[in-house]
Amino acid sequence: DFRMADPDSGPVLNLLKPKHVEYMIPFKKDCGDDDQCITDLVLSVNTDASGSTQSFWNSCEPCTLAIAKKHTSVKSAPFLISSTMHRVLLNVTLHNKLENAYNTRLNVSLSPNLHFSNVMDQAEKAVKINCHSLAHATGRVCEAGYPVFKSNTKISRLFEFKLSETTLLNHIDFQMEAMSDSDELPDTMHDNAFHLSLPVRYQADTILLRNDVHINKYEFKYVRPPNIIKSFNDIGTIFKFTITIENTGPYLLEHLQVNVSIPAFSQKGNPLLYITDFYTTPTASSGCLLCQRTARQNVTSVDLCSYSPRNCKTAKCATFLCTIKRMDKHQTLGVKVTTRLWNSTFHTGKLSHVRIVAPTTLHLLNSSLMVIKEGHGTTNVTVEVIKRGKYVFPFWIILASVLGGLLLLALIILALWKLGFLKRKQPMQQLQKAEYNQFTVVEN
Repeated sequence: DFRMADPDSGPVLNLLKPKHVEYMIPFKKDCGDDDQCITDLVLSVNTDASGSTQSFWNSCEPCTLAIAKKHTSVKSAPFLISSTMHRVLLNVTLHNKLENAYNTRLNVSLSPNLHFSNVMDQAEKAVKINCHSLAHATGRVCEAGYPVFKSNTKISRLFEFKLSETTLLNHIDFQMEAMSDSDELPDTMHDNAFHLSLPVRYQADTILLRNDVHINKYEFKYVRPPNIIKSFNDIGTIFKFTITIENTGPYLLEHLQVNVSIPAFSQKGNPLLYITDFYTTPTASSGCLLCQRTARQNVTSVDLCSYSPRNCKTAKCATFLCTIKRMDKHQTLGVKVTTRLWNSTFHTGKLSHVRIVAPTTLHLLNSSLMVIKEGHGTTNVTVEVIKRGKYVFPFWIILASVLGGLLLLALIILALWKLGFLKRKQPMQQLQKAEYNQFTVVEN
């Protein structure tokens, strides 16, 4: 059906053209002796709900959510949508069991976050399916074998739908109904419609990482620390690091929070790291707040090496939070942190080597639609402290070294004695006397 949108404003016919045009369309109505077409359309739909054509065909049975049912609501784990898995495939089969069906069509209704992409032919191409959009609607009308869908004809097509990157909802809704201008008995129309409602979640493709992936190492030479701290320089060596947050996905993210925990004190109260500054770059839509700081205690002589590594499980941490209000797609933000190593702890304690680990996590606040990929929302900042110079070896190491040396010396002496190197030779006088006695016996 068609008509002019605004007949009052035109168009104007050319006076030189013919007044009318006549076209003949060959058409035959094949509906039997009664000249009344009674059809029976059967619609069956199944879906992979995984966004992959390969997985659909390799595992068709587990993926079948609904076949030829009037209404289906899938109660399962939400369908996870990401930048690499952002489409839904529906295998649609239409079968005409009785007489010819004229002007057969599939009416498709979609939720606002679901967009029609295309129809992929899977097997035969004798019967075409052509889809076009509806005016002021998000659905589609797909003509099947226009103008006539013949008797005992069965076709299967793969429909592809893509998820919107701007309209985010907690579900997708899909409806399809098969109809024609031919007549169909009421008791056979139960298998003409299909409805799918599926919960969805969106994966935020964010990556939390350190700019410097190597472990920072600091070596101390024994220098007596000052008794009174007058400035940050008296505390100790500067340790800086930057945490980078990258939004590599196609979605706008809002209300993110970065938690950075710094091991500030050991379990016995020895200060390890002191936070001097922290901020985000850029600072337009974000800010940081120190929410937990542990009070300083007196330094005691303790062997930190026996408690390595030092993290929030084996030390007392100071935590600060950085809130990011908005993060556009493909945007990168940074959290810069400046700390000081407590030289007094590392010089006073019986320290040879200790590793300090500061865990960092990324969270999405008040989001029921977004999830962060496992392993992409955590990272660790590691620093190793090594003290050179004044160091007293444990007594058992010295004792074991002395005993080992004595044992080795005894083994060497025993080996030389067995080989004859330690046997005493006869004196020269005894040798001459023996020769003289032998000569006298021969003369007699």
